[in-house]
Amino acid sequence: MKNYIFIEFVFSRLEANQVYAEIKELGNDFVIGDRVVKSGYCIDDHCVISGAINSATATMLKLSNPFLANRMNISYISDELKDKYRDK
Repeated sequence: MKNYIFIEFVFSRLEANQVYAEIKELGNDFVIGDRVVKSGYCIDDHCVISGAINSATATMLKLSNPFLANRMNISYISDELKDKYRDK
């Protein structure tokens, strides 16, 4: 199992404060994007935050936090970008 996977959180502007608060609680287990990947943006009423998350934390979120789990999408990521987040 990979240590980090690339995900996006997709949510409405009305949910933004709650999503930001819960993502902040993840600490170093979630690394918000970088220069290669646009890490956060809003279009109309929907917002997206993307980054790398510890795979064990992602599993824990899917099992124990339905609010974030319903807003979390695992995204395709190129091998080059995957290697950037893998332990070497």
